[in-house]
Amino acid sequence: MSLYIGLMSGTSMDGIDAVLADIDAAGRPDVVATHTHAWPAELLAQLRRLALPGDNESDRMGEADAHAGEVFAAAVNALL
Repeated sequence: MSLYIGLMSGTSMDGIDAVLADIDAAGRPDVVATHTHAWPAELLAQLRRLALPGDNESDRMGEADAHAGEVFAAAVNALL
């Protein structure tokens, strides 16, 4: 058994999709579990603001990136 976790959030930003898959020796996947994790409202607003031109984008992106990493980790914990 080889277990893998996949995570993604599309451009709609409607949430983080998480999957736990077992991939056999032939490369065939079997979905073990799935989970959709909502973005926290504050972070979602921050991400949407980053899609618009503005000042201090590098600093704002760094803050959002750190927070997004925490939310991706929470999605994995919920998936497991």
